[in-house]
Amino acid sequence: MLGRRLDAEGNATRQGMEQGMDNGQSPLIYHKVDFHVHTPVSQCYEERMYPEVNRHTKPGDIVSAALEAGVEAIVITDHNSAEGVASMLEAAKGSGLHVFPGMELSLRGGHVLAVFDADIPL
Repeated sequence: MLGRRLDAEGNATRQGMEQGMDNGQSPLIYHKVDFHVHTPVSQCYEERMYPEVNRHTKPGDIVSAALEAGVEAIVITDHNSAEGVASMLEAAKGSGLHVFPGMELSLRGGHVLAVFDADIPL
């Protein structure tokens, strides 16, 4: 979860989360975010690995699942591809779910998640 501090008018501030609440400041507000979401673009996606499950997940299904779980933002991190990001951005329009583009890079020693600004052109 991500935290942010609100000022006296209820606007988000950029103060560090390391400052405690005992100094008279507003409490932190937390956001539920999933930083590691795959779409069917990823080779490891369940319906690609197990075609017998006969599921055909669409971007709207992922958006609905995130919202039902109370998630406010997701990062699309398909393996070595940003191909699934545009359809996820389109599916989330008007839903209240924030979608950030990303990618899970496969490296010799493991994987690295790259998260990009939501306004970055694809």
